[in-house]
Amino acid sequence: MFLLGTLAVLTAVLALAPLYVVLPLTEQSATLLDLSLSVRHVSPLACLLLAATATAWFAIKWRKWTGRLRTAGVALLLVALSGAALTRINIVERIFPPADGAVLAEIARFVDVADTDIVIGVKMGVETRAYPVRFLAHHHMWNDKLGGVPILPNY
Repeated sequence: MFLLGTLAVLTAVLALAPLYVVLPLTEQSATLLDLSLSVRHVSPLACLLLAATATAWFAIKWRKWTGRLRTAGVALLLVALSGAALTRINIVERIFPPADGAVLAEIARFVDVADTDIVIGVKMGVETRAYPVRFLAHHHMWNDKLGGVPILPNY
């Protein structure tokens, strides 16, 4: 049971570790972001191997376990398989879906932006764009093009 529990915890940690970076009180650093991206790249294969090992171990022990041990084994196996499945999707993008399709307007005609709003400004060549932080706050990023170049302003 210890091995199955360890495999389940490892898959859960690998699947959920990238979420730590987006927690509100997490101090983001270059090292933390690099670590999170590294885990994100390694976790699909690692979790697949861990879940396969958990499944094999569960199959070996299934007949010997009865009652509560069997129920706990099923629960731990489900955690391992769920962790492996979660690494196949971008959880952060599901929580904060990227926004696109901005409605462009001259700043004088754009009534939703107040003089006191904080904006993120981008200039490429002669083109400029301002992204109000309060609009970016929900999505944290905005897919856009400026001067024909794809950009991703984020907050």
